[in-house]
Amino acid sequence: MTPAGEAWAAHRDALKPLLAALGVSGEALPELRPTASDPVAAAAERCGVRAHRAPVTQALTWLPKAPVLASRDGEPVALLPSRRGWTAVEATGRHGRPVSPADAGGFDENCWVMRARLPHTGITGRRLLRFSLRGAAMPLTGTLAGGLLAAVLAFAAPIGSLLLITAVLTDDDALFGWTCAAVLGAVPLGRLLAEMRDHSTSALQTRIEATVEPAVWERVLSLPLPFLRRYSSVRLLNHAGGIGRLRSLLGPSGLDALLNALFSAVAIILLMLVDGILGLVAAAVTACLLTLLGWLSWAQQKHDMRVYDAVESVQSTVYPALLGIDEVRAYGAQQLVFRKWWQGFDAQKCADDAGLRHAEVSAALIAATLPLLLCVLLPVVQLRGIGLTGIWAVSFAGVQLNLALSRLPGVLQAVFTLRTTYARLEPILATAPETPPAGVLPGRLTGRAELRGVTFGYPGSAEPVLKGVDLTVEPGEFLAVVGESGAGKSTLLRLLLGLDRPDAGAVLLDGHDLAGLDLGAVRGQMGYVPQDSKVLRGTIRSVILGSAPEHDEEAAWYAAGLAGIADEIRALPMGMDTRLTDGESGFSGGQLQRLLIARALVGRPRILLLDEATSALDNATQDEISTAIGALGITRIVVAHRLSTIRRADRIVVVSDGRITESGSADLPSASGGPFPDPDATTLT
Repeated sequence: MTPAGEAWAAHRDALKPLLAALGVSGEALPELRPTASDPVAAAAERCGVRAHRAPVTQALTWLPKAPVLASRDGEPVALLPSRRGWTAVEATGRHGRPVSPADAGGFDENCWVMRARLPHTGITGRRLLRFSLRGAAMPLTGTLAGGLLAAVLAFAAPIGSLLLITAVLTDDDALFGWTCAAVLGAVPLGRLLAEMRDHSTSALQTRIEATVEPAVWERVLSLPLPFLRRYSSVRLLNHAGGIGRLRSLLGPSGLDALLNALFSAVAIILLMLVDGILGLVAAAVTACLLTLLGWLSWAQQKHDMRVYDAVESVQSTVYPALLGIDEVRAYGAQQLVFRKWWQGFDAQKCADDAGLRHAEVSAALIAATLPLLLCVLLPVVQLRGIGLTGIWAVSFAGVQLNLALSRLPGVLQAVFTLRTTYARLEPILATAPETPPAGVLPGRLTGRAELRGVTFGYPGSAEPVLKGVDLTVEPGEFLAVVGESGAGKSTLLRLLLGLDRPDAGAVLLDGHDLAGLDLGAVRGQMGYVPQDSKVLRGTIRSVILGSAPEHDEEAAWYAAGLAGIADEIRALPMGMDTRLTDGESGFSGGQLQRLLIARALVGRPRILLLDEATSALDNATQDEISTAIGALGITRIVVAHRLSTIRRADRIVVVSDGRITESGSADLPSASGGPFPDPDATTLT
C-alpha cells in the first residue's frame, strides 16, 4: 500500500466512530479518491456528513460542540462530544481519556469538524423535527420534566392556603405545622426546577441551532439553480432564516402552550369536583374567552405578516440600490429609490398600527378576565350553596385561568407566525439538492468534453437558447467560442459545469454522462471564471483559496504567478493579507480579473472555462497569462470577442442562433467571410 493509501486507511478507521455518533454507518466509506484534494471531506460527504476544516483551538473552544477528527503528529484521533468536553477514541474503537479545551495545544493545528446533513431527498416538517432532536434526548427531557414539575409546584400556594384555613378552623396544630413546612419548602424547590427548565431549554435550543441551521443553509447552497432563480437574494435569505423562528417552538413557546393547557385543565377539573354546574359554567366562559382571544391573535398575526412582507419589499429595494449607488446617482434616481422605499415603509407602518390595535384589545380582555370570571362564578356559588369551599375553588380557578389566558396571545401569536414561517421554508426543504447521493465518482478527468445533440432553453423563454448542439473538445485543446450576444455561448459553459441541465441530449465528460456523475467531484477538477464575476470580501489569500480552502499559501502564490499578478501582490504592504471589500479597495478591473483567474487555477483543474475573463487586460498581460496556462496542458474553453484572446486557440467555433455554424482555426473564418473578415480587426463583428 502506498503512503497515501496507508494514511487514508488510518483516517477511515478514525472516521467510523464519528459517523456513528451522527447516526451514519461508516462501513460503506468509499475508497480513497485520487482526485480529491481533501479525501476526508469527500468521503464524509459521500456518507451524508459535512466535514469542514477548522483550527483545533476553535473546534474545542467556541464552536458548537460536534464530533471532531483531529490529529496528533499526523496520526488521526477521533474526538466524541461528552458532557464535560470530548472523549478520545483509539483506533481499536476503545474510548480513551477525556479531552478538554485546554488540551487543544497537544493536537496538530487543523482538524475536521463533522456536522450531520439533511437527507438528499425532499423532507417534511416531521422529518425535520426528528433530525433536529437527534441526540437531544437529555435536554428535551430536562425541559419537559422541569416545566411539568414546576407547574405542579405552582399549585402549592392555593392548596397550602386551603389546608392552612382548614387547620385554623379545626385547631389542628400538626396539620398547620406540616403545611407551613411544605409551602416554605416548595418555594425554593419551584425556583430550582424553573432554573433547571430554563437551562435545559437553552441547551436544547443551542443544540438545535448548531445542528439544524448549518444543515438548512447548506441545503440552500446545494439547491438546483432553476429553483434559486425563482427568488430574490433578500427573499431567499428571509425565508431560509425562518429556521431560527421555528427553533423557538421547541423552547418557551411550546412549553408555555403545554403549561397553559395544563393550568386551564386542572382549574376546570377542580371546579368540576366541587360542583358540576360550576365547572360547566367555568368551561363555557373559558371557551368564549379562548375563542375571542384566538380570533384577535389570528387577526394580529395577519397584520404582522403584512409587516414581514413590507420589510422584505423594503429590503429588496434598498439592498440593490446601495450596491449600485454609483448608477443611482449617475442617473439621478435617488427620488425614485426613495419613493419605492417610502411605499414599502408606509405599508409596513399601516400594518403595524392595525396589529397594535388588535393587541390592545387582547390586553384589555386579559385584564378583565379575572373580574369577569368572579362576576359569573360567584353568583353560581351562592345559588348552589357551596359555601367556603366553593369560594376558595373559584378564587383559585380564576387566578389559574387568568394566568393561562394572559399567556395565550403570545403563544398563539408564536404558533401562527411559525406556521407561516414554515410555509415559506417548506419549498426549500421539499426540493432535493442538485447532486444525487449516488453520483458516480469521475476519477481523474483527462479533459475530454462533449455535447451530444444538446437542446436547452430557460424557463419562460420563447425558444431554446441552444438547439441540437454537437461539440467535442479533446484533452489539452484550446477551444475559443465566439458569436453574437445572446447566441448561447455562456449557456454552453454552464451546461459543461452542470449548473444547468439540457432539455434534450447529453453532456459527456470522458465519455460519462454528466447527469450521473458526482457534480462536486467534477467541479473540483474544473476552473471557471464567469462573465462579470465579482470577488468575495476578504483577504487576497482567501479570495484565491476560496474554491480550494484545503490548499496552503504556497498554492495561492503558484496560482497568482500563473495569473500574472504575483509581483503586484508582493509589492503591496500587506501582501496576501491585503483586504478587499465591496469596493475592491482600489483594485483595477484587470487586477480583479487576474485574481479571479488565480482562484480558478488554484485547484490545478483539468478543464478551464473562461467567459470574457480577460476583457479588461492589455494584450501583453493577456499573452503572458495565456502562455503560462498553455504550459499546463489542460483543456481550455474560452468565450471572448477580442481577436487577441482567441488567435492562439487550436480551434474556434462560431455560435449563431443557438447552433454551431462554423468551426476551424483562426484564419479559416477570415478566408470564408466569417465573423471577423478584417485581418486588422481587434474585435469580432
